[in-house]
Amino acid sequence: DMTNSMKVNDKSNYRLDAAAMLVSMLDMNSSRVAVIPYARQPIEEKIIPLTAVADKNTRDMLIQKIYDMGELQAHTNYGTALMYANQMLLERGETSNQAMILFVTDGRNDLSGATDPVTHSLRWRNGQIEDDGSVMYDDQLANTVTREAVDCASESGFPIYVIAMTTDPSRAPAGSLS
Repeated sequence: DMTNSMKVNDKSNYRLDAAAMLVSMLDMNSSRVAVIPYARQPIEEKIIPLTAVADKNTRDMLIQKIYDMGELQAHTNYGTALMYANQMLLERGETSNQAMILFVTDGRNDLSGATDPVTHSLRWRNGQIEDDGSVMYDDQLANTVTREAVDCASESGFPIYVIAMTTDPSRAPAGSLS
């Protein structure tokens, strides 16, 4: 979650520390990891693609990239990030390890005031992911895409584990992700 609300809910960047710690604990013989930073959509230039954690140098490089995620941005639209994660896992090829999505957020979709379209609107339809191209999102569409992303993960056998980093329990995303 690279949204501006993290200035309040994660002032010390614990989400980055947690991601780095997870990477440092991965088995270097068989683990792969990807990181999809997001705000109103995945921040494509900062995405870490699915990468084999084959040695210490690779692990250290991944950890450095996590800490170099960049500036926080406006608006929250995590459905697009979840759908992107699903697509990445479906296209991963080798499947000997169980894939999962570990999702960090501090709240709900919030696109109030957004004026730019999402450039790749991935949608789950008829058992496949489709790209609707550039689409203007509002909170309702973001919630629909979130539901589709959860359905896609469920149908594909990818569990989603949520870490909710919020000081306001009413903003916790559990209901929209269950």
